[in-house]
Amino acid sequence: MINARALQDKVLLRWAVDTPLEWKRANTTGFKLTKFIIKRDGKVLLQPEKTELSSKLITPEPLESWMDLIQKDNYAAIIAQGIYGESFEVGDTKEGQISKIINIAEELDQRYSFSLYAADMSFEGALKAGWGFVDKNVKANEEYVYQIAIAENLLVKPSSYAISLKDFVPLPAPTDLFCITDEFLKILKNNSFFFNWK
Repeated sequence: MINARALQDKVLLRWAVDTPLEWKRANTTGFKLTKFIIKRDGKVLLQPEKTELSSKLITPEPLESWMDLIQKDNYAAIIAQGIYGESFEVGDTKEGQISKIINIAEELDQRYSFSLYAADMSFEGALKAGWGFVDKNVKANEEYVYQIAIAENLLVKPSSYAISLKDFVPLPAPTDLFCITDEFLKILKNNSFFFNWK
């Protein structure tokens, strides 16, 4: 699945594989991201213009390159652990063979679930993981279709998303925001007329 958000001068793309096993494979083989220009100046192009958005397959960046981001972003740390961590244990591994098989399956599910949740919370982490892209080569008079596909995989169908810069919607401004400063609290505490402090 792929999703996109238009900003004033760029398009943010974010995608995810919908099964744990294919997610694991995709992290190794990589993703292919294609952009089609389907409209220009309000007119549908008879032959959409196709562009590959990356000269190579999109894969997670090497673990060494995550270190600075991990120091300031806990969600990125979760993603890195899900992709590169040696263990993501969820049960007792001292039991029999059947139990080990169940634990391996549960571990993959945990890696998958926690990583994708963390990527939803950290777009910068998603970019490092190869699950996002920022397209800055966009124009206000064009409309695009972005298609994501897993390389060398015929089992998972490609997914597409249509968007243009006209789809930009500013985030709503906060309403009813109220702030109490320490100085104000000191005044209230010293003035028993307003509050009876204990």
